[in-house]
Amino acid sequence: TGFSARAEFGLLGDDNFTLKVSANGSAFFNALKMLAASGRVALKANASGLTAAGTTQGTALAITNQTNEFTTVAASSGGILPSPEQGEFIFVQNSGANALNVYPATGHSINALSANTAFSIAAGKNAIFWAGTASKWYANLSA
Repeated sequence: TGFSARAEFGLLGDDNFTLKVSANGSAFFNALKMLAASGRVALKANASGLTAAGTTQGTALAITNQTNEFTTVAASSGGILPSPEQGEFIFVQNSGANALNVYPATGHSINALSANTAFSIAAGKNAIFWAGTASKWYANLSA
């Protein structure tokens, strides 16, 4: 783009096949890594040790990574998903002591819930959020 690199892929410094992307051509993020030793695939936009925030959609902690582990969850606190990109997956683990409220981006919805309504993940549970459309997330909750 304008003679500036926005993506790199290949054996970038080791034997693992890696895909890196950049919004500005200078700061790159590892997006995906295929491990040479095992053939496994690793998503590289990860967050752990997150603290849920707020008690409303407007004050919840922004969920910005592919995999997200919340370790501190106060009563009624939560996180907010980004606007869905159709086909996108986001994983959320609640390792906190209370249920975690996960809100969709403003004007969007999760499963059959009304727009802007939180989806609850019980303590010790996790969910995979899949963007079925550009305005709707679907959640698959662990047993």
